This record gives sequence, structure tokens and C-alpha cells, in this order.
Amino acid sequence: MQQILGRQYHAVVGNPPYIVVRDAALNAAYRKRYASCHRQYSLGCPFTERFFELAVTGARFGQAGFVGLITANSFMKREFGSKLIEDVLPRLDLTHVIDTARRPSFCWDATGHHMTICVRQATTCAR
Repeated sequence: MQQILGRQYHAVVGNPPYIVVRDAALNAAYRKRYASCHRQYSLGCPFTERFFELAVTGARFGQAGFVGLITANSFMKREFGSKLIEDVLPRLDLTHVIDTARRPSFCWDATGHHMTICVRQATTCAR
């Protein structure tokens, strides 16, 4: 597992979970590891932060990697997303944020509002 998750990639694409962590020990572990965990956060916050960690930085490989994800837009509208917005996203080069909340869903039974975020990893990493 470390051979896969311990590496960095030129492209990282995903769809983080939209649920809240109910297990107290797991919740504490996420909070200790990820700055984006705030209040009653959705797993979308730490997973989004982890996607950025998996993308190569320009300082390490010369050309920064890309992240693309489809996620809930709730982090933009609720308090739990403030750390992701204020502390994590400013370190990145956001190329596109596409909020599809007012568009028909591509999936007939989809619930919630989705958005697409495209990011180019920062040339230098401030971690």
C-alpha cells in the first residue's frame, strides 16, 4: 500500500466521500493529520487535501501535477469548509472551479449539489 499511496503522481482524479466521520478515534486521527478538518467536517475535506498531497509539486519534479475532482459544494457554504478554503486552497493554483448546483445532474438519482475543481499543484509546496 505504501508503494502506491507513498508516491506522487502527475494526475490525480477522484470523487471524495460526502459523509461525516462518526467514529471518535478515526475522527481524531483525521483531525491530527489534516488541517482542513474543522467542526463537523465532511470527509470531502481531508480527502480533497490528500488528493493535493498525491500530486507532484513543481519543486520536486520540475512540472507540477494536476488534480481534478467532483465533490459536494457544501464546503463552500458551511463553516466546516472554512479551513479548506482559508488554509489549504490558497497554497494551490486553482485553474477551474465549476459549481454545477443549478445545472441538471448527469445522474438521474443524484442527491446534493456537486462541483468540479481542477487544480495545478503549486510550483513550490508550503507544507
